[in-house]
Amino acid sequence: MVCITHAGVIHKIMKKLIVLVVVLLSPSIVYCFQDKVAIWSDMTMKFDTGDRIAISQDNFKIQSLSLTWNDKTIEIPEEDLQGISLPHLNTLYLSYSEFSFGDLKGVPYRVIHFRYGLEKEESFGEFPKASFTFYKSYYQERRIRRKDSPTSWQHEVKEKGKPIQDGGHEEIIK
Repeated sequence: MVCITHAGVIHKIMKKLIVLVVVLLSPSIVYCFQDKVAIWSDMTMKFDTGDRIAISQDNFKIQSLSLTWNDKTIEIPEEDLQGISLPHLNTLYLSYSEFSFGDLKGVPYRVIHFRYGLEKEESFGEFPKASFTFYKSYYQERRIRRKDSPTSWQHEVKEKGKPIQDGGHEEIIK
C-alpha cells in the first residue's frame, strides 16, 4: 500500500511538472518569429540652430551627406565620403562657433561629427571618428581620427578636391 501511495504522489507531481513545462514552452513555440531589421536609406536631422543634416546610405555605405546652413544646402563631394560606412547615428552631432584668431577670426563655422564602422574596424575600444568642416558657406575638409594604440590616435585630412594627407599623430603623455 505504501508503494502505491508513493507511486501515486510521484505520478501527480510528474503530471503537474509536464503541464507546467508545456505551458511555459507554448508561447515560445506559438510566437517564435525572427524579426527583420529595416535598413534606413535616408534621413534629415534638424538642430536648434536651424541647421539641418541630410544623410543617405545604400548597402551601409554613405551615398550623400549635406548641411543646410542659413538656408543654403552644402553637399559633401562623393569622393570625400569614400571609405566611410555604417555611420553610428547615435554619435552624430553638429558643433559650431566662430574662429577666434588668424585670418578667419570672427568667421562662423560648422562641423559634423560621427563615429562609423563595423566591429572589425574598432581599435583599442574605439571606432574611427569622421569630422566634416564648413565655413564661409562652403565645405572645406574631412578629418578622420583612428586610435592606433591605447594612448594614441592617427589623423588624416582630406581637403575638398585634394588627396588624403597625413594629419599628424596625437598621443597622451603620462
